[in-house]
Amino acid sequence: MTKELIWFEKLISSDLKDLNQTEISPALREHYSARIYLELQNSKKEIFNDIAIKKYPKPKAQNKIWEYQKTITRLMDLLFAQNPEYWRNISIQDDDSLQLSIHKGLLDLRAFLLNYFPRCCNDLEKQSIIDYTFLSRDISKAIAVLQERFMPYTKERLFQTMISPLTGFITKKQKAVTLNQAIYLEAYKDHLLELNVGVNKTSFFEDCEKSIFRYNLNSPRVFRYFTSSLQEKLNSQGTITMKIRLLLYEQHKVKQFYSKPTLKYRGDLPNLKYHLCEWIQDETEHLQRQAEINSKIDAAIRTDEADFQVTKLPTNFSVPELSILLRLLNEIGGIKSNSISATTKWASECLESKKTKSISSDSLRAKYYEPSSTSIVQMEKYLKQMLNLIKEMN
Repeated sequence: MTKELIWFEKLISSDLKDLNQTEISPALREHYSARIYLELQNSKKEIFNDIAIKKYPKPKAQNKIWEYQKTITRLMDLLFAQNPEYWRNISIQDDDSLQLSIHKGLLDLRAFLLNYFPRCCNDLEKQSIIDYTFLSRDISKAIAVLQERFMPYTKERLFQTMISPLTGFITKKQKAVTLNQAIYLEAYKDHLLELNVGVNKTSFFEDCEKSIFRYNLNSPRVFRYFTSSLQEKLNSQGTITMKIRLLLYEQHKVKQFYSKPTLKYRGDLPNLKYHLCEWIQDETEHLQRQAEINSKIDAAIRTDEADFQVTKLPTNFSVPELSILLRLLNEIGGIKSNSISATTKWASECLESKKTKSISSDSLRAKYYEPSSTSIVQMEKYLKQMLNLIKEMN
C-alpha cells in the first residue's frame, strides 16, 4: 500500500470520525479536498512508477495491482462503516461533503488502475458496500420507471426476461457482484431507460430482443426463454421439413442480431448468440437425422410390401366364366366363405383372366349374380371335360 493510501486510511478511520462530530467550516473542507486531490495524484504517480517504470514481470505486477484494488475496496467499506445512514440517504447531486470527496477520490484511483493496467486488474474483485448501495438504489428506480413506461407489457415473459438482471440483483440482494458485473448492470440499466414503448407489440418485442442480444444477456433464464419459445413454434409445425425450415429461419434471424463484443452478463457462460445458434444447429441436425431414419424405414416398408406381393395365377377363363366357377364352388360348399364380396375380392387379387391381368372385384361380383348364357354354355363344356377326366381316373 502506498504512503498516500495510508494517509487515506488514517483520514477515514481517525480524522473523519473526529470531524464528523463537529461542524466543518468551508475553509477546512476546501483544505481537505485539496489534500485529497494532491494525495490522489501522488498515489497515481507512485503506483505508475512502481508498476510501469520498474517493469515487473506480469505475475508480480498483477499481484501488486490486485493488492491496490483490495485496498481501495477495503477503504470504501471503512468509509461506509463510519456512517451507513449517510450513504443510504445521500443525494449525490446536492452533496459536497468530505465523505463524498473521499469516495470520489477512491473511485478515480480505481478507474486509473482499470485504464492503465487493464490486463493486470482482477476481474473478480467485488464491489464495495457503497457501490452496492448506490447501484441498488439506481436499479430500483429504473425498474419502477420501466414498469410504469411499459405498463401494457409488464406481464409478458419477454419483458420479464429482459429486465431479469435488474430484478434479480434486487430480489437476491447481490452484494457480492464483481466490479465488472456492476459496470455491466449500470450500462444495461441506462440502455433500457432509453427504450420507448414503440408503435405496437411486435415493434416492442423486436426492441426487447435487440437489447438482450446487444448486451449479450447470457443468463440461463434468457437461454431457457428463447429455447422454450422456439420449441413452442416447432410443436405447431406439421412436418419435419416445416420444422427444419423454421429452425433455419430462426438461426438466420439470431445471427443478424448485433452483440457488443466486450460485453457479457455472465463471464462464466458462453455468448448468448453463439450458444443459441449451437442449440438451433443441434436441433436441426437431430431433425435431419430423424427424417433420414424415417425415409429409410419407409423405403424398407415399401420393399417388404413388394416382396410379399401375391403372384397372380394365370387362367384361360374369361371374367364371366371365373364368376360362374366361383359361384359353383361356393354353392356346393367347396369355398368356405360367408361373404361373396370377400370371395370376389380374393379372386381379383389372386387370379388373372385369359384377357387381362387385372380383374375388377366389382365386375366379378356383378357377373356372379347375373351370368351370361354364352358363359354358361362354355362352362358346361368345361364341366363335361372334367367329368370325362374323372371317369378315366377310375
